[in-house]
Amino acid sequence: MPDFIQFYRGYVKDDDNLPSPNEQILTMETERFEVPEILFNPIDIGLDEAGVVEATCQSLKTLSDEIQIGQALARIQLIGGSTKFYNFKNRFEQDLRPLVPDIFPMKILQDDEPELTVWRSIKQYSLDMEQQLWAKEYISKSFYNENGSNECNEIFNKLW
Repeated sequence: MPDFIQFYRGYVKDDDNLPSPNEQILTMETERFEVPEILFNPIDIGLDEAGVVEATCQSLKTLSDEIQIGQALARIQLIGGSTKFYNFKNRFEQDLRPLVPDIFPMKILQDDEPELTVWRSIKQYSLDMEQQLWAKEYISKSFYNENGSNECNEIFNKLW
């Protein structure tokens, strides 16, 4: 465990190395399995809420069949640090597949660093918006009159 004096970051200690007297040790036993399990079955700790798989199904049911088939089920993106739990992706797919008809293709996607997925998406969206605003300001009627539609189309094609 970090003490923010000598150790600034926690790490997994090898069984071969004995802890030094000033190290803080947190021994994990069944917690390694119980904490991720709560995401799938919150009723285990008395929460009457849907787990991640049931919540996903509830969200999918609000969509039309065309969107479910063509887009949503084929591109389920796992995001957030909790999806890095061991075997989370496989468990999610294993629990979701029986709840969705077999005729629907299903693909579960996950980045290497799922805790950064939202931030990266927002960053890319912001850059795209800046480019669009730049193009709107840059391409004026006088620019079009001077350079013609081909030049304007080249600029827009580079942006989109």
